[in-house]
Amino acid sequence: MKQLLVVVAILVLSNLRGDRLSVMAATWSPVTLKIEHTWLRRTIDGMQGTVGNSLGTVVGPNLILTHGHFHVPLQSERSMALRLLDNTGQIIQFRRDEVQQIILGRETTFIYLPSELPGIGAPLADRGTLDSLRAGEWVTVNYWDDTRRRGAQRRFQIVQVQQDAATLADPDLVINAGDSGGGVFFADSLIGTTSSIDVDSQDRPVGRVHVTLVTPGIRNLVQQYNALAP
Repeated sequence: MKQLLVVVAILVLSNLRGDRLSVMAATWSPVTLKIEHTWLRRTIDGMQGTVGNSLGTVVGPNLILTHGHFHVPLQSERSMALRLLDNTGQIIQFRRDEVQQIILGRETTFIYLPSELPGIGAPLADRGTLDSLRAGEWVTVNYWDDTRRRGAQRRFQIVQVQQDAATLADPDLVINAGDSGGGVFFADSLIGTTSSIDVDSQDRPVGRVHVTLVTPGIRNLVQQYNALAP
C-alpha cells in the first residue's frame, strides 16, 4: 500500500491574517523549502483555516518544483496563502492570487512566484545521468527534520528503477508525512522528488520511499521559465 507524503493540521482562522511576511534576512536557501499552504475549511464550528505541509526544491529564480498532490488545495477558490520556510527558518508568504501553479501530469507541480528567491536553483540531471541509475546506487534525499525545524539530508540506496520512477530503501524510517517534494540528488544534480511511502495494513511505514524522476517535460518547462527570468 502506498501513502502520499502529505499531512494536514487545523489552525484557527485568526492566526492566518496578513498578506505577506517579510524576508528576515538576505540569504535564502537555494535548494529545499518547506511549503505551508493554507485554505478555508468548513467544520461544524464554522470556517477554519487548514494548513498542508510539503517540501519544494528551487529550480530557478522564481520556480519551485514539488509533488503533484500540492495542487489539490490550491485549486480551491478559498485558498488563502502560501508560506515558505528556508533551511534557516526564514519565512516569506504570498497570497494565493500572487502565485501561479503549473501542473505537469499527476506527479509534478511547479510553483511560480511573483518575486525572485536569492541564490541559484538546483541543477537538473541530464538524460544520461538518469539512464545510468541502477539498483544499489546511493542517492541523497532532502527531508525536513521536525526536531531541529530545518532541512536535512540523508543518503539512501536505490532498490528499483522504472520508467520515470525509482524506489529507495529507508530502513531507519527517516522520511515522514509532509516530506513529499523533497529533492533527490545523484552526482550533484537533481534526479527527482519524493512522492510517497509504502505502509502496512495499519498505515505504518515499512521503509520504502518512491521518487518521481525528472522527465524531459520537467527539464523543458524549467528551461522555458528560467529563460524568462531577468
